[in-house]
Amino acid sequence: MKKVAEVETMCAQHEALREIAKLYRLELARPAPDARSLADCRWKLMRLVTGHLAYEGLHLYPALYKAGGTAGETARQMADEIGQLSCALQCHVRDWTAARIESDWPGYRAAAEELIVQLLRRLEREEKSLYPLMPMAKAA
Repeated sequence: MKKVAEVETMCAQHEALREIAKLYRLELARPAPDARSLADCRWKLMRLVTGHLAYEGLHLYPALYKAGGTAGETARQMADEIGQLSCALQCHVRDWTAARIESDWPGYRAAAEELIVQLLRRLEREEKSLYPLMPMAKAA
């Protein structure tokens, strides 16, 4: 039962991430950046991603590693991939300063959209490839 609740929590986190991605895309659709609104979206996105990764790090990956077999191997592979995405998000925030965004709005929009697409694809993969493995972890 606990594993079901954990999956429900992670799915709820995914919905929150999808919502902020939607708001972020609205900000990116503006003809010029609104620095305050954009900073708010960026902060919320990073906060939600960080919280979600921490939750998965406590509940999802250890359980799947313990289950071993296909579950453990899939978890290891996807944990490596999420580390890369997390690093890309951190670099994006570090590299795209307010001044740089202002001076290269089209470049920022393209870079931010690429990260949003990567994030959304990742959420979908987790839901299809990782979360269904949690019953195996429960049995382990």
